[in-house]
Amino acid sequence: MAHDVFISYSTQDKPIADAVCAGLEQRGIRCWIAPRDILAGVEWGQAIVEAISSARVMVLLLSQHANKSTQIPKEVDRAMNKGVTVIPLRIQDVQPTGTLEYHLGAAHWLDAINPPMESHIARLADNIGALLQRGSVSGALTPGQVAAAAPRAAAAQIPAAVGQGASPPPVTPQAPPPPLSQPPFAPPSAPPITYAAPLPEQPVQAGTAIAFYILAALVPIAGIILWAVYKDKPFPQDRSMATILLIIGIISMVVSMLFGCFCIVLGSSAEAM
Repeated sequence: MAHDVFISYSTQDKPIADAVCAGLEQRGIRCWIAPRDILAGVEWGQAIVEAISSARVMVLLLSQHANKSTQIPKEVDRAMNKGVTVIPLRIQDVQPTGTLEYHLGAAHWLDAINPPMESHIARLADNIGALLQRGSVSGALTPGQVAAAAPRAAAAQIPAAVGQGASPPPVTPQAPPPPLSQPPFAPPSAPPITYAAPLPEQPVQAGTAIAFYILAALVPIAGIILWAVYKDKPFPQDRSMATILLIIGIISMVVSMLFGCFCIVLGSSAEAM
């Protein structure tokens, strides 16, 4: 029977070897295990050699019994010479010794020490499936090959599932939308908004200015009239009062003129702004 995996184990670990073989074959991985697959009438050693040469992967159950075995190192040496990838599955907390240490010193093994064994078998199957998908690598499996094998195994299940089921329905491309016969509608632009400039504040209210002009004009007129009335009076105090009123009138006239000029200049400046 054609096979992909050769299972190497000590006879004292046969129950675990049978469980590993059954778990791999349930996942579609063809295994060879002694004595089940040795044909009647065939010499034991010859059957082992031929089975190893025909395999692509060897699963080695690493335990204290495997370290003490005289047959397992020969099987591993045969696998190395034939370029068969060796995956150590450590079922006990031990390190390889003797000839196994020589062959497996740089190899990365899978631990199957703690139960349940089913989860370890599933991980082993994932790694083997990845190796079989891309072609097994000669020699013992390195840590980098183990790390890269698991994601490839998961990805390899996708095309297999597609091949077993119906092919996916074809995707019908959608036709592009027809071109517009008219240009797209553009909303009319809003007219520009203009803001009227605020009127400059008038420095002096018109009514106040007119009243002040009238008052400024009446004061000197009243002063001149009073001066003319009292300047010829016989009493000195009347003549002094007339003089004071005349001075006040003159000062008022000068002030009103200066104020008028100030208002004119200020009004011109406001118009310029």
